[in-house]
Amino acid sequence: MCYRVVLIFCLLLGINRTLSAQDYNISLHGELVEEPCTLSMASANQTVKLGNVIKSTLYLHQRTHSYGYSIVLEDCDISLGNSVEIGFNGVEDLQQPGLLAVNGMAKGIAIGLETEKGKPLEINKTIESYLLHEGNRTLKFAAYVSASEAAIEHQEIIEGDFTANVAFTLYYP
Repeated sequence: MCYRVVLIFCLLLGINRTLSAQDYNISLHGELVEEPCTLSMASANQTVKLGNVIKSTLYLHQRTHSYGYSIVLEDCDISLGNSVEIGFNGVEDLQQPGLLAVNGMAKGIAIGLETEKGKPLEINKTIESYLLHEGNRTLKFAAYVSASEAAIEHQEIIEGDFTANVAFTLYYP
């Protein structure tokens, strides 16, 4: 007898839900494109570890050595295009234009980006062009920590943690 009551209650509950059901719409959107290469998923979200930066290094040399990172393009088909342009966008440092502003406790520093050959890449401005070839293409870059001239002159580099975010955009001309 107890089992019948529970079963009837569940059936009534199910009927009640069916009677009060509503229809909702799901909108799906996308864009079908044809691009020469596919971005490697490992390149989409990266963390470049800059480690511990010694403050005295910045007073002596204004910047650290370069920390490499790469962006990998896969399955390139040059019949669809033989070059790619890349631009980097982020919050620009006020004391060091062209470099990334940092967040955190550290002050008097910014993060610079450059090509693997050391050519500076200005945030929100520089677009670098690279030739593609069939298959995979690895684009190599580097980041470095730079102290502003004013922070060095006034001994105002402040220690602490720091982070910065930069987005890159690939253009296939």
